[in-house]
Amino acid sequence: MKFVRMTPSVNGKHEASPKPSGASAIAPKPTVFPQDHPRLSVRTLLYYASRYHLGSAAFLRWLLLLLGATGVVWATGWFPGHWWITALNLLLLIGVLALFHYWRRCDFVRFAATTPPALPAKILLPQEKVAVMVTGFFGVEKKYQRFTWLPGFYRSFATREHVLICQVRQQPWAWLGRWPEDEVGLWYIFCLPQDIRRIEWGQLAFGADIRPAIALTHRVTVTKPRRFRAEQIRDETAYIAFEHVASGEAIWADLQHDFPNGIPQTV
Repeated sequence: MKFVRMTPSVNGKHEASPKPSGASAIAPKPTVFPQDHPRLSVRTLLYYASRYHLGSAAFLRWLLLLLGATGVVWATGWFPGHWWITALNLLLLIGVLALFHYWRRCDFVRFAATTPPALPAKILLPQEKVAVMVTGFFGVEKKYQRFTWLPGFYRSFATREHVLICQVRQQPWAWLGRWPEDEVGLWYIFCLPQDIRRIEWGQLAFGADIRPAIALTHRVTVTKPRRFRAEQIRDETAYIAFEHVASGEAIWADLQHDFPNGIPQTV
């Protein structure tokens, strides 16, 4: 099934909305994505500092460069207390790098599984969509990227293919930072029933924000851009968080329709 994009897409490019045909002159209603303003914490600050750019480099690189340069300058002995300042900067630099690499391994979120709801299977119609916040491995036109807490929608097509449609907005951060233009637009996670390996119900924390969520582990085929390189097949987990439990229950019941013998809980 072909999905017609009505909003900015394909990372920096913008597609025009379809022109009305026949006698109809009613403009299509634009899709309004959920808001993505998590409460500030060390974890969220590190994530956004690694994604938003100031000039040609991410905020995080500028911070690490500043800490390193300050340590070097104070180590020369030109200023009082140089060893204390040098040691403090070195500890801060190591601490920031350690936290960043530790949290990046789990996409800066923390998922805790809980008892799933007992619901009968009920499919979502193709025109229905559920507002969600998604964390995981996204793709668009053979380009791939990991994102955290992206606003979007869960939908299921008549073919039973499930899709998470999310949007990276271009909005300032810390008054100066901007998201890289080649990442702005729509990103997708597609999943067929036969690719699903595990589904869990629980809670997802992104810094101080904690929401009910579904962890969907599925098989992904990554197409390499170079001509003679083999495709890579691996399992990825998409974390689907929602503001209202009823939204998650609708997704859970829709996924349950694909598994009449029970939703898989183990890989």
